[in-house]
Amino acid sequence: MSSRVSDSFSIDKSFSKKKAGRSRVSAKSELPLTFTPLQELSRSDLSHLRTAFPAAHEALLQYDRLLQNAEDRYRAKEAELHRCINVGQELLEQMDQLKEQHRAVVEERDALLTRDPHGGESDRQGHKERKLFSKRQREWEAKEEALYSQMSQLRSALRESDDRLKEEEQLHASSRRKLEASIRQLKDENEECQAELLRCMQELRNEKSKIKGLNESLMEVQSSARSDQRALIVPNEYATPASVDLVATTRLTVTVINQLLQLKEDMESRGDSFANFEPQTTTRLRAPNAQGEESQSYYLEWLIEALQKESTLVSDVFSEWSDRKLDIRKVQQSYTLLQQQKQEADGLLAKEREKRNEVEKVLNITKSEVDRLSDELRASRDRDSRQLSREVESLRHKIEELEGVRRSMDQRHADTLKEAQREREIIVNEARIEIEKLQRTISRLEEELDILRQKNGPAQDATQAAEVERCRRQMEELEAISKRDRQQLKALGEELEDKRRDAMAREQAAAEAARSDTEGLNAAVKRLREENANLRTALQDAHKEHESKLDHVHRSKTQLLQENQALTEKITSIDADVIPELKRENKETVRRLEEVQEELKTARQQVTRKSDEIKELNDTIRSMKADRLEHVDASAELEKQKSTVKQLEKDLTNTKRLLEQKETELHEAQECLVNTSNTVKSLTQQNKSLKDQVARHTSDKSSTEESMEKRIATLTEENEQLVSDRAEFNETIRSLEGKLVDLNAQYQSAKEDLDEAETRRRRVERLLVEAPASTTAWDTLTVALKDGVTQLEELLAAERDEDCQLCAVVLGELLNNVAAVVEVESERQSRAWETVRKRVLNDYNIPDSQRSSQGGEAEAPAEEAPLCVNDSLEKVFSIVKQLKMAERKARNDLEEKTRNSENHQDAQRCIQRLETDLKTAKEALSTSKLTIQSLEDECARGKRRVEELQKELETVDGTYRDHVKSVQSLEEKLAAKTREREVEKMRYIAKAEEAQRTENALQDKIDALTRTVHDLEEEKRELQLRLEESAREGHTLRAALETLRAETVQLQHLLAKEESNGSQLLQKQLGDMDVLKRELEGRLQEKQQEIRQHVAELDRYHKMVEEQKSEMRFVEQKLKTFQLEYVSLEKSHNADRKELEALRRVNHSLESRLAEVERDRDPLRQQLHSVLLPARRE
Repeated sequence: MSSRVSDSFSIDKSFSKKKAGRSRVSAKSELPLTFTPLQELSRSDLSHLRTAFPAAHEALLQYDRLLQNAEDRYRAKEAELHRCINVGQELLEQMDQLKEQHRAVVEERDALLTRDPHGGESDRQGHKERKLFSKRQREWEAKEEALYSQMSQLRSALRESDDRLKEEEQLHASSRRKLEASIRQLKDENEECQAELLRCMQELRNEKSKIKGLNESLMEVQSSARSDQRALIVPNEYATPASVDLVATTRLTVTVINQLLQLKEDMESRGDSFANFEPQTTTRLRAPNAQGEESQSYYLEWLIEALQKESTLVSDVFSEWSDRKLDIRKVQQSYTLLQQQKQEADGLLAKEREKRNEVEKVLNITKSEVDRLSDELRASRDRDSRQLSREVESLRHKIEELEGVRRSMDQRHADTLKEAQREREIIVNEARIEIEKLQRTISRLEEELDILRQKNGPAQDATQAAEVERCRRQMEELEAISKRDRQQLKALGEELEDKRRDAMAREQAAAEAARSDTEGLNAAVKRLREENANLRTALQDAHKEHESKLDHVHRSKTQLLQENQALTEKITSIDADVIPELKRENKETVRRLEEVQEELKTARQQVTRKSDEIKELNDTIRSMKADRLEHVDASAELEKQKSTVKQLEKDLTNTKRLLEQKETELHEAQECLVNTSNTVKSLTQQNKSLKDQVARHTSDKSSTEESMEKRIATLTEENEQLVSDRAEFNETIRSLEGKLVDLNAQYQSAKEDLDEAETRRRRVERLLVEAPASTTAWDTLTVALKDGVTQLEELLAAERDEDCQLCAVVLGELLNNVAAVVEVESERQSRAWETVRKRVLNDYNIPDSQRSSQGGEAEAPAEEAPLCVNDSLEKVFSIVKQLKMAERKARNDLEEKTRNSENHQDAQRCIQRLETDLKTAKEALSTSKLTIQSLEDECARGKRRVEELQKELETVDGTYRDHVKSVQSLEEKLAAKTREREVEKMRYIAKAEEAQRTENALQDKIDALTRTVHDLEEEKRELQLRLEESAREGHTLRAALETLRAETVQLQHLLAKEESNGSQLLQKQLGDMDVLKRELEGRLQEKQQEIRQHVAELDRYHKMVEEQKSEMRFVEQKLKTFQLEYVSLEKSHNADRKELEALRRVNHSLESRLAEVERDRDPLRQQLHSVLLPARRE
């Protein structure tokens, strides 16, 4: 048993030690939760977070409060655990005391057994006592086992509580890490937002500078276009009716002169514009350009003067042509010269058109850049709004997560409180059971002590009394302990109630905080919207500031260009002066470096030799030091060796100094060489940088041109136009080629007709000599030609074509000239026929002798057209008929000749014009082929761009469908909510109508009650009047009674006086008076009875009025409750209405967003249509 007790004591001591160690470990391992994210952040970060993200700052403050509350709860739990540990330690101390008492009792029993002189009785009593002791020991062992089980339960409970605390600490740490990560993420997002904002601002500044430069170039181009329009005034003063070719040449010369003037003005006016438009060109490149422009302007002036001179010559030619005094060959020579000058002017015009096309491309690029910038601005605004909405949603999610963490922590805290309360209740119940058991054991021990006292006698009374007193003291101590435990339990109960109250208050505060968080979120959303508006205003202000700074930038650009020119001049001077000197210095430094390197090599060799000698000496010294104990006599040699070593060390130091000097010199030389090489490198780098800048400028220019060519989206329309123009041009070329073939055939036929006409003309001239002149065909021919001119003018007046008008002018002149020629020929032929007629008549009338004498004169014409002249008139008339036939043939031949000559001239003119048109058409065809190839390439690029745009459009359509689906889902949700709201509204309206009906019914009841109250008040007034009247009547009756009594007294006095006179009269009068008195008393009783009835009625009415007033109060209370319910219903209805309005606003914002998306998609659709139309046409 003693071993068992000792084991129990050792176990208890070990348990107490473990408990104390655990308490120490828990005290050491307790982690103070004073670390909060706000303490980690600096003041600047907090202020920035407060200004930039107030909702996040509020969430951090809320989380800090939650951490502080968790820390308080942790400390409270820790205090409770310490209190539990203290209670366990007190129980262990009580067990130790009980064990000590048990040990003392066992020792006293053993002492008593040793002192007992009676053997048999003592054996019996000892046997009984052993049984009792064994029973008690078993009971004690059972108690110990129960206590040990309780202690194990307490240990397990403590372990579980420690594990829970560790888990809570881990949860706190994880939540803290999450919050810190969220704070870092917010910081990073804020920095990214600021960087994105700065980048957008910089891009806006750059794009605004580009837009301003392009606007300036556009204004300059517009001014040049206005000057072009002013200069494009084509004079028509040289349009003389000489010929079509000369009119065309005059017009061409006039247009060439005007265009050359325009070119001159453009070259003069666009010098500054191109300088402003190309800010990256340097003055070194600009100087030869400027010289080229001056030479070109000088050449243009020379050309203008030459062309003006040629135009004066042409005008003189026209005037001389009108007077027919100038030769056609000079005109043709001047025409060829003018054609050459025209070709040169066309080349210059082509160059100028190319420049204009480049400027138009630049303008198109500026427009596309402006559109792109507007799109990028819109996209950046949308991106900023989306990013702000994402930040708001992330903050909401984080706040919801924090609320979930808070709820989970509160739930865990409540669970831990409940578990701790249960554990405390279990511990308290167990302590109570133990106390009751101890009390029972104490009572049993007292009974056993009494039994022992009775058995052992008075010898042991003192010890037993001491034991009883000790037991009583123990009982008192146990009672005190139990009282203390009860007080602790009460305190614990009060603390639990306080904690419950605090938990309720915290939950309410958390709910209020959640509401405040929601309000803060709404305020944060409003602030973010305001910040977005402020950002937009800031962007606009920055745009204005950027526009104000552009002038300064241009000024700085001119300064930089001047500095660049100065640098180029410096570089040229450096290239001429400094570089050879640097080369010489480099050679000298290289030579010195080689000498120094050779000296260094020699010095290093010496150093290596001396270092080897020093190594050998050191080896010998070491060997000598090793042999010093054996060889003492070698000290002198050691000293000698030391002296030699010192000498060698001195030499080594000297050589090291020399080496250091040489190295310093070498270092200085290297530095000089490095400096010179750096200067050379810097100068070469500057030269290279300048060359690179020049190359970069050229590459930038080429890249800008390439980007211009790539970025022009409007080429699709031009492509369509060019394709249509190409088709039309091909058709015109085919028609012209067909006309050319027809004209060649006509030309060949006209040549053949001319040859035939020449042969006929010769034959007819031979015949016309002897033809008669008695016809009027010439007159009809002249009239027909004149009428033909008028008819041709009338026909061509309807067809107002330029070529037709020109042809009309030419044909009119030709017909007039032909009419004049015909008149002259008719006069000549009429004279010839007159002479022939005279000769025929003379021959007919003159005799043969005279005819033979005059035959020599008639032989010459007879040889050309021999006429068989007979003496008879028939032969003469036959000859006349033949002559008339010959005349008709001649006239027909002449008409054919004139017609053929006109056709030949027209054909020559048409051939020349068609040759020129063919040349121009071939040139235009070659240029159009090149343009078509370039446009086909651009079409391919455009198709690729269209494909990319289609892909982008598909992505946009996908996002749009997603947006549409989200909007439809939102609309469905909104419709469901609106239906629910409408149902609730209908229910609320029904409730309100019911409340209104109940209120109306109550109002009707109140009105009825008020009417009854008014009626009762009127009845009360009437009763009061009646009472007043009855009171007045009572007063009158009382006054009458008093008068009657006075009269009776008087009568009694009179009777007393007049008893002697007449008792009979007196008795009669008394009887009458008694009768009157009785009547009056009856009346008075009746009046009093009526008064009592009226008073009872008044009391009844008062009771009714009070009941009605109580009913009125009850009805008023109901009305107040209904009014409160109605007010609550109105509040809920207003809240629902606000929610509906908010949902409508959200729907409106979504609709506006959809409208913006549609507006953003409109240019994409237009681009797609513009790109897809040529593809479909092809």
